[in-house]
Order: sequence, then C-alpha cells, then structure tokens
Amino acid sequence: MSETVDKLWKFLGDEPDTLVRMLLRAEKHLTKRSLEEMRVSGADAFTESQLQVIRQLCFGHARTTEIAEALDISKQAVSQLLSPLVENGLIEQVSDEADGRAKINRLTQKGSDLFDMLLVQTMKMEQKVRDQLGREKVAEVKSALAAILEA
Repeated sequence: MSETVDKLWKFLGDEPDTLVRMLLRAEKHLTKRSLEEMRVSGADAFTESQLQVIRQLCFGHARTTEIAEALDISKQAVSQLLSPLVENGLIEQVSDEADGRAKINRLTQKGSDLFDMLLVQTMKMEQKVRDQLGREKVAEVKSALAAILEA
C-alpha cells in the first residue's frame, strides 16, 4: 500500500470507510433495492444509469446536451442511455421548435407512470429506513447532510 493509503486508514481509525464512499454506497444500495422492488411489481426493467436520465425528465423536458451537462457525462453516453428508453416507449423525442437540428426528450405517459411507481417505491424505501432508524435519527442524518451541502 502507498503511504497515502496508510495515512487514510490511520485517519479513519476504527471507522469502516470514508463518509463519501459510504454515502455513495448507501445511495446505490437504496436505488438498487427500489429498482428490484419495481421489477417484482412487474415494471419494465431499466438500469441505474437510465434511471438518472429518467429523473432528469421527471418535471419536464430537456435536450440531450442538457441531460449530459446535468449528469456530467458525454452527449454520446446520454444518447446510448436514451435509445432503449425510447425503444421501450418510456421517452419520446420531438424536434425542438427553436432549433430543428436538436431533439427534445420527454417522458411518455408510460414513462411518467413508471416514474410515479418509482416515487411510490422511494417513499416505501424511505419509510423502511425511518422504521429501522427511527424518526429522530433520520432527522439527525438529514440535518447533517444539509450541513454538508451548505459547506
């Protein structure tokens, strides 16, 4: 191991990992569980990456370049994520009236219904966490996260 890795473990002491990695794993874990529950309910399967695209469109529409900027990935990567979502009827692409070369992406009714299912699943998942940790502990965690976001 490098000297820097040794310093990191010494810094962490008896903590299991860094805060950032644990937050990322927690988000990934909850997202994965939500998607699994949706599949059990018979919802069309899509990947975690495709979910990020769907989330960008939940409150309206966006050009592919806007989605790429929001997700900090290339336009080509977004196009690859969009393609199966369009094929499965979750997203539709229409010409942008302001720029005929550009396409606007938006959820179809099927995509909107699927997103509603995801929101219901998100609420269920959050309730499970609240039941597990208790209302007070959840409030503490949210307060701590808010403080991190403000820093």
